[in-house]
Amino acid sequence: MMSITEVKLVRSGKKPIEADLMRLAALAKANRKLKTYLVVVGENQLPLEFVAKAKSKDGMLRVRAKRGATKIFGGGSYRVRRFCLASPSLKNLGSAHSACLIEVLPG
Repeated sequence: MMSITEVKLVRSGKKPIEADLMRLAALAKANRKLKTYLVVVGENQLPLEFVAKAKSKDGMLRVRAKRGATKIFGGGSYRVRRFCLASPSLKNLGSAHSACLIEVLPG
C-alpha cells in the first residue's frame, strides 16, 4: 500500500490547509489503494480547526483531537487520527508546540 504524507504549518493559514485537504482527497479518490495524510504543525499555536479544548477536574486545560469525520468542500472527508503536544503539562497551551495527524478520505 502506498501513502502520501504532507506537512503544513498552522501559521500558513486556513486556505492553504483546505486546498491541501481537497487535493489529497482528489488523489485518494483517483487511487483507492492510496492512503493520504496531512500533518498540521503548530509552533506556539494550536490547530484549532482540528482539536477540541476542555477543562479537567484539576483545572488544567486539556486538548484532544476532534472526533468523527468532517466533510471537505468539493468532496471527500478527513478524520483527525492523532493530536500531540510537545509538553502536555503546560498551563498556557497557546505557547505549546503541537502536531495533528489527519487522514484524508476519498469522497
